[in-house]
Amino acid sequence: MKKLIFILIALCMVCFAVPADALPANDGGCVIYQKKDKVRDTAGNQTLEMQTRRLVFVCTGDSGDGSIENEEISDDDLNFVRGWYFYRIEAYPTSGGTGPTTGADVFILDGEDMDLLGSEDGSTTAYAGLNLIHNSKKTAALPNMYLLRAGEHVNYFWDITDHLTLKVSGQTNLAADYTIELFFRLK
Repeated sequence: MKKLIFILIALCMVCFAVPADALPANDGGCVIYQKKDKVRDTAGNQTLEMQTRRLVFVCTGDSGDGSIENEEISDDDLNFVRGWYFYRIEAYPTSGGTGPTTGADVFILDGEDMDLLGSEDGSTTAYAGLNLIHNSKKTAALPNMYLLRAGEHVNYFWDITDHLTLKVSGQTNLAADYTIELFFRLK
């Protein structure tokens, strides 16, 4: 009886095996998760509790060139952060994976392709997202606004009202695994 079961299992494995070249190639991309947190801040003899929300992009670079397609958040993700303020971004290599290229740039684009990290030319040259991705450590930045008339940058917490898109530039390590987290809070 055991031999019959073993033969049936082996036969199923042979009949339903998928050749490796028939599997889809890794085209690079991210899976987006939503997280809610409560942060406690003790100032003097007063404890403040603040709710925060995060959108977590867990990304894997393309197996051919390391890139990812621009990742737009879903309607559900937008509803999760609509009316909240984008106040921090963190990037780090995903544990257990292939490290990303150190010095890759990150852009967070609004619905009109304006970079919420302060790019002066929209989404070609990074500012606060410059070199944000590192191969072995966590890095962080604040959102930023470029004031064209003044020719200056200021940290700015953006009110989220439209879809956001993650754009990564310069990440060339094949099949690299990294995570980018966007933090939001109520003002």
